[in-house]
Amino acid sequence: MKSQLKNKLHAKRIFARCKYSNCEQNKKANSFFEKQIKLIKEQIKELVKSDKDLDDRVKNITTAQGIGFITAVTVISETNGFCMIENQRQLTSYAGYEPRQNDSGTFKGKTPISKKGNKYIRAAVYLPALSAARWNEHLKRVYKRLCISKNNKKIALVAVARKLLILIYTLWKKIKSLMYITNMAKTKAST
Repeated sequence: MKSQLKNKLHAKRIFARCKYSNCEQNKKANSFFEKQIKLIKEQIKELVKSDKDLDDRVKNITTAQGIGFITAVTVISETNGFCMIENQRQLTSYAGYEPRQNDSGTFKGKTPISKKGNKYIRAAVYLPALSAARWNEHLKRVYKRLCISKNNKKIALVAVARKLLILIYTLWKKIKSLMYITNMAKTKAST
């Protein structure tokens, strides 16, 4: 809703003369939405900080270049903390990043992503993928290589988004295994 209001204000400023009261109402509504978004983000941060394990994992995930707090929390919440996900292939399938075959007989069509998965995960990872393709050195090389070989930037961006999603999953699992090893060492030391 905030984006819609922002776009309306921009259109009225650029293309048409708007009545002063109408523009002011839109500005007030826009500032209200900004305050609500800020409040919700603060509540999410408080909720994450209340659980020490979750806070450590989110901090570990956000150390990766291109992944922010809201992206990490969105992916974690949409997958329910990866509790039903056993491997990377399951995760990419759940998010809808697996290829869909478009072949029939002798016809060989393009193979797009299936998009049958969770659209909220794909939406949460899209903009970080744009950022990572520009600033993360490893993903930047992947993006450039795929842009040259596939001759399509969207395909390369989807591949970067998929890699970011797998990176989030790996960092989530890594902190879990590190915590398990630490707890085992503490148990052995106490006995």
